[in-house]
Amino acid sequence: VVVSLGVQTASASVEVRVAQATAGNPTGQLPLVTIAPLTVPRQNANARLELVATLGVTAPFNITRPVVNGTNGTTYLVTQAALEEDATLTWSSPQVALSANNTREGVGLLTLFVLRDTLTPGATYEFELTASLFGVVEAYAAVAVTINRPPWGGDLAVTYAAEYPIVALSATPVTLLAGEWTDDPDDLPLLYSFRRLQLVSLAPDSDTIGGEVPLGKASTT
Repeated sequence: VVVSLGVQTASASVEVRVAQATAGNPTGQLPLVTIAPLTVPRQNANARLELVATLGVTAPFNITRPVVNGTNGTTYLVTQAALEEDATLTWSSPQVALSANNTREGVGLLTLFVLRDTLTPGATYEFELTASLFGVVEAYAAVAVTINRPPWGGDLAVTYAAEYPIVALSATPVTLLAGEWTDDPDDLPLLYSFRRLQLVSLAPDSDTIGGEVPLGKASTT
């Protein structure tokens, strides 16, 4: 669907895969693969992503298993128990190569765990789960996942009155102004908090970072 207003347009689409009757699947029926909806519109990149799917069948149906070692194909009754026992599950994404290196338990289970810091803030990923029975029947489900991004576009200005521009005395008032920051509409209003970071000098040419000290309470202004 395309929505237009003047010179501006927006579009959305949905992919529909139509099952067809074949020699191996004469009824054309398919199992049902469902991915649970996400509870929040955007996921955090520094947290593990969990996608949970279910696999089922509305009513039992027959398929013909492929020929194996020269033997004729056999009739196979697709039931809930049979699905859970014999279905081959595979998670995939066109935007990221899923592997044992970036998932907790691999890509062959109903639940997919993508490790933290794998996905890019601000990006949208499509994850698809395929359920296959002997290559005769394949069913799919997909979900789009948008990764949250931090606020952007602003800066931090520091002002104070001092004899030397780079030195503020302990008794000199210092003003911090965080301006022009914004975020996605669902994440507004922003919450601002300021902290002071103590630098501890160990040598003339070496500084180490000490503790953080909050400055006031977090606020939306």
